Amino acid sequence: MPNRDYSHPRRRCRKLTAQLHSVLDHAHALYDAGEYQLAFEGYQRCLSHRELRHFSGKKPSFAVILPARGQPCEESSPLAKRTPQRHKQFDWLSISLLRHMGDCANRLGHFSEAEKFFRRALQQLPPKSVARSLLWKDIADCRYNNDDIASALHFYKVAEKIKSGRKNNQRRKRISAQYLCDIADCQRRTGRFAEARKHYQRCITLLQTSSVKDSECARSLQTRQNFLLTRTLILGDAMEGLAEILFREKDYEQARQFFEQALEAKSKVWGPADAGLRDIWFRLSHIQLLASKSTDAIPYIERLVAILRRFEPGTLTTAQFMHQLAQALAQCGRNVEAVKLLEDSSVIFQHYLLAESGERRQCLLSLANAYCWLEQYSAAEQVSRKLLEADSRQGLELLTARAQRTLGVSLAGQRKYCEAESHHRSAVELFTSIKGTNDPETISAKVHLERTLAYAERSATPH
Repeated sequence: MPNRDYSHPRRRCRKLTAQLHSVLDHAHALYDAGEYQLAFEGYQRCLSHRELRHFSGKKPSFAVILPARGQPCEESSPLAKRTPQRHKQFDWLSISLLRHMGDCANRLGHFSEAEKFFRRALQQLPPKSVARSLLWKDIADCRYNNDDIASALHFYKVAEKIKSGRKNNQRRKRISAQYLCDIADCQRRTGRFAEARKHYQRCITLLQTSSVKDSECARSLQTRQNFLLTRTLILGDAMEGLAEILFREKDYEQARQFFEQALEAKSKVWGPADAGLRDIWFRLSHIQLLASKSTDAIPYIERLVAILRRFEPGTLTTAQFMHQLAQALAQCGRNVEAVKLLEDSSVIFQHYLLAESGERRQCLLSLANAYCWLEQYSAAEQVSRKLLEADSRQGLELLTARAQRTLGVSLAGQRKYCEAESHHRSAVELFTSIKGTNDPETISAKVHLERTLAYAERSATPH
């Protein structure tokens, strides 16, 4: 009579397999939610089970290295049919889990540990598998994130060489374009601008000539959408990198065009208010300011400040750009908005920096000037005196001269002409000694002094 528990191990294996799939799906969900530490632990738990082999080996190289969330690839699927039989012996799911663990470690900043997982996955891959290029790229990403740009460039070239020697379908065109963009980024950061420009241009050309409808990736709507989004992001990165080179070469008009194209491409994927667009908004505003187009720069700086106040509230970078926006608004006569921004940025500077710091002093000067433009002379006087008190301890003559001029204006606005005259004379002396007689700031200080003397004489004359 047969043992009643004879089939129990098989049932146990099926149950364990279902449990591991549940753990794997949960780990994928945690990864998508940005919980990389918890996702890492889930992937590690799956990898640690010996029974993993019962449901591994069913995925082709690309489907496993970039696995779909949840469902394993069935043997009857077109992808599985295209998988060479000689690859079935490899534990594809273990390789996939190692890559996911490495990716989590990389995102957590553990670059050395991440590289170890990627190299373990490399050791388990078939020698001629095209998926090796993806793992070499992962290793290069770890080196890049760890600021080892020279090593990253080497590994990106290794990955690109493997990919370029394979069948030239549309999906591999897009992956090759990603490698070209990564290589160009490394070359740009190491000062090899001519080579970087060529790689960026090759990347852009490759992406612009690729077609989705002829691609293997257009088999499903979801895959088609992922293909389009990824291609758009790579195109945006390449255009932004090329624009940075043109900006460095002071070809501002061409740089502006490429920055705007990069902004348009990335906005389609992320939206215009995403934190990843911060550098592009900054460059576009900087180009307009360099061209003395403060009015044109304001929309870009406003968008940049909105992003910073949303994602980095209360930081020094946010305060600096708020100050810059306030100056641009003040030049266009929008003084009420400028004062509000200057007051907010001054609070941030005061919170993070010492009272004598250069950033806060410059902000206080701008705030005092804005109060003068709004004819709030009492507030301007208070801010100017606070600034002069700090400057007297530092001995910063140029900033002191500007503060003396602003204090003189605020006092003259309150009809305190004698005291205003004294501060204007001090400002003229400092500007003359620092910048010379014919400097615009020296001339401006002299005009303020003459105007104050005229107002004082007029007020002394009986009507």
